[in-house]
Amino acid sequence: MLTFMANLAGVATLLAISSSSDCPSAEAVQAHLAQRFPGPAANDSVQIEQSPDGPVVVMRSALHRMVFRRQLPRSHSCEEDAALAATVIAAWQFEESQSLAEPPPVVERVKELPPPARPAPHRALRYELGGALLGAVASETFAPGGLLDLLLLPDGRQVGVRLGVFGHAPRSLALGSGQSRWLRAGLRLSGGYRFVPFADQRWSIDWFADAALAVVAAWGVGFDENHTLAGTDLGLGSSLRLGRQLGPVRLFVEVAISGWLLPQRVTAQEVALVSAALPQVEGLFSLGLCRQTVGREKRGPEAKSTF
Repeated sequence: MLTFMANLAGVATLLAISSSSDCPSAEAVQAHLAQRFPGPAANDSVQIEQSPDGPVVVMRSALHRMVFRRQLPRSHSCEEDAALAATVIAAWQFEESQSLAEPPPVVERVKELPPPARPAPHRALRYELGGALLGAVASETFAPGGLLDLLLLPDGRQVGVRLGVFGHAPRSLALGSGQSRWLRAGLRLSGGYRFVPFADQRWSIDWFADAALAVVAAWGVGFDENHTLAGTDLGLGSSLRLGRQLGPVRLFVEVAISGWLLPQRVTAQEVALVSAALPQVEGLFSLGLCRQTVGREKRGPEAKSTF
């Protein structure tokens, strides 16, 4: 039990403040109280107790023989607890000083004071900028590539939006006596949810629904005359990303599947006209790193209810 005897403004009467723990300590409460109530103190006592819901200020009035109890909300630091407790005590002492002429009641009573409103929460937007090595698989062909994306997550929420760019190296498609080389590259817009399975938040599982706009380029190889063609394609898909926090960065592995909506065909004129369709379904495998940044904090609307 920590006890601090306070003499306010040089007056001989003392206010005894005690605390059952160091958070907040009696000395810290008294330091804040001296700033809020420089007037004389009555021969009262204050005890700060700890409860599962936060600190409880128990104020005993020597004048009125009454006990006042006030439950304080949990805060982020012991210093905030001390400041809030001092504010409550200062208001109570002011009321005591205004009622010195009133006759004290005979019976001791307990009066519950309503807790103060919880401070309005701070909200911030989290940014995650990441890059990855990409492997694209379609129709038994493989092509390496790359991926860059930006993930936006409002603080305290797990729903996010992701914007990225991707592309892979050319791959071959047999076409008559020669072949066609082709590739896709474009933009990916995603919306999804982040699961955090453990309390330490080191592991994360992101599921996203993806929409993509890509440029498709194809050219001939091994023909008497080779031509190059380009077009656009629209894609829909889904991705699953497993992440692990390693210091300031997060390592992730992602598996995705994409379906392309616009059929793309390449043709070659030999003895007869031959053609082949580019694959419309492909799997994407990524291994990369991302780094999270918290944007400027914004104070939310003032709280309407107390806790």
